[in-house]
Amino acid sequence: ALSFDQSAAVAAEQDKLSSRARNGLLLPRILTALQQDMSAPAGANVAARTYLMLGGLAPLDRDFAERTLAALYERIAPPGARASLRAKTAALLAGPLTPIALDPVVAEDARTLTSP
Repeated sequence: ALSFDQSAAVAAEQDKLSSRARNGLLLPRILTALQQDMSAPAGANVAARTYLMLGGLAPLDRDFAERTLAALYERIAPPGARASLRAKTAALLAGPLTPIALDPVVAEDARTLTSP
């Protein structure tokens, strides 16, 4: 029997589009927020560690990153947006992260903040 059902192909394309949106729109904004947090004395080390992970310069610890970003959203996002941001972040971290060119000076500062 010939089938014209394209739902699987459409769903696969929707997943690809969602992944590109998370990597192309959400990830850069997260990195910018973490970069700002690195200049604050409280939590600079945590922000720097997460910045390096999401920038591909340190091994990704998904649980750590999710906890760090949930705390970030509690501070900077309106209450109605937090659950959606946490869900999008979980999806972002579940898939491959698109490499982003980090500012070399900021990346070096992050390495300094995270070194023992």
